[in-house]
Amino acid sequence: MYNSLRQRLETPSTSYNVSTALLNRWSESNPSNTIPKAHASNNYTNYLDSRFVEDASYLRLKNVTLSYTLPIRISKTQNPRLRLFISGQNLLTLTGYKGYDPEVASGIDSGTYPTARAYTVGVNITY
Repeated sequence: MYNSLRQRLETPSTSYNVSTALLNRWSESNPSNTIPKAHASNNYTNYLDSRFVEDASYLRLKNVTLSYTLPIRISKTQNPRLRLFISGQNLLTLTGYKGYDPEVASGIDSGTYPTARAYTVGVNITY
């Protein structure tokens, strides 16, 4: 995955905020080999850089539903049921990816927000 958002945040600029990772950029007193020297011009921001290609593999717990059907009789019909349930979506994502969400379809992460976590609680009555 190409982390375009990280590229923008690690590029010195006067037009938007930058990442604190730039505190570790190359200088004579800090010969860093991971973040290059800051330049007065930001003309190089349109170039692709392999530093921002990341492993976006992940393991996600996407949908889980727990339910229980109560063993009670709520009417005299043949098969009445009272079912309680709780459901959750996007509960857990395990990844080493530095962006918001490793599940980006295009292969280029521009900083789109991740899928929201959601919970649902309910009662299902059948009679």
